[in-house]
Amino acid sequence: ITRMVQMQQEGTPFVLCLIINTVGSVPRKPGSKMLVAPDGNTTGSVGGGAMEKQVIADALELLQNPRTVVKTYHRNGHSEKEAAEVSVYMEVFAPAAQLFIFGAGHVGRAIAEKAAGLQFRIHLIDPRKELLDNISIPGIKCLHDDYVAAARKIGPTASHFVVITTHSHDADREVLALMAPSPASYVGMIGSRKKVEQTRQYLLENKLTTAAQLEKVDMPMGIPIAAESPEEIAI
Repeated sequence: ITRMVQMQQEGTPFVLCLIINTVGSVPRKPGSKMLVAPDGNTTGSVGGGAMEKQVIADALELLQNPRTVVKTYHRNGHSEKEAAEVSVYMEVFAPAAQLFIFGAGHVGRAIAEKAAGLQFRIHLIDPRKELLDNISIPGIKCLHDDYVAAARKIGPTASHFVVITTHSHDADREVLALMAPSPASYVGMIGSRKKVEQTRQYLLENKLTTAAQLEKVDMPMGIPIAAESPEEIAI
């Protein structure tokens, strides 16, 4: 259980393998568990040997195509009487999607409010403590930190979504330079088309990102609905 919590906090997906039924003589009984990480490392055991090796292989396949299954494995002994079966329940635990919003101004706060009911783990980042102190949206974690310093600490994974809406064009550029090459599922930056083009040119000219990396960035982000208020811009 401790390792499961740790992996979830780290944002690491894993497969829980749980023995739910056995027939014959087997080394592990129902209730025995094993966790399988994407690199093949395991915690716990469902019996060892060739059978466990196959369970690990099947778990790694499930991480590529997540679903819940029950599989039965056969253990062959030296005689027919020693043959046994082990049924294993296998469930993929994917990390919760995390939304990192850089900038707790009017728009950043509005985005956080609208995303609060969408099952994200939301982090609102800003160096201006006075803004964060006035935010009490349930389920949102406020991080008082420099934008760039916070971006360097995150270490984005595929379960991360990043929104850049700081109060500084320079900060937007620096955060984007760190996030554009990352494996984050989504990176978006707010701004006018002029700002976006200037930012793109700056990053390319200074070789901070590649054109291919910038193609994956949603900028200017948002749906064009002639928005004026922060709440409309958040959409």
